[in-house]
Amino acid sequence: MLTFPAPDFDEHCEKRDKAKAAQLALQKVSLKEHADWIVIIAFYQALHWVDAYLISVGHQQPTGHEKRKNPVRSNPSLRPIYRHFEYMHTASEHARYDSWEDYFPEVQVILEKDLNAIIDHISQLI
Repeated sequence: MLTFPAPDFDEHCEKRDKAKAAQLALQKVSLKEHADWIVIIAFYQALHWVDAYLISVGHQQPTGHEKRKNPVRSNPSLRPIYRHFEYMHTASEHARYDSWEDYFPEVQVILEKDLNAIIDHISQLI
């Protein structure tokens, strides 16, 4: 029988600290000049919130995006934020690999709607 160590509370706190650091970075970056990086940072902020929740309920930290999306999609507590998380993941991929200028109007929506929905929801859970 396989056994896994219990999640470390410090690891949970570390994820929340990384999410807060990402928030500080977002506040210092110019939206017009760096929309691509803002989207990427926002997604990683959301990712750290999801990881903090998963760790807090006894899951191992996911080792990749697909392994993270599965519990967000299937966990009843996280399912309400799945479409926000998936949208942010897709947007960050576009920001990283495509021409982002066409998506600039979406940046504010990502920050105000999707990221806030994820932070608000997970904050209530942990």
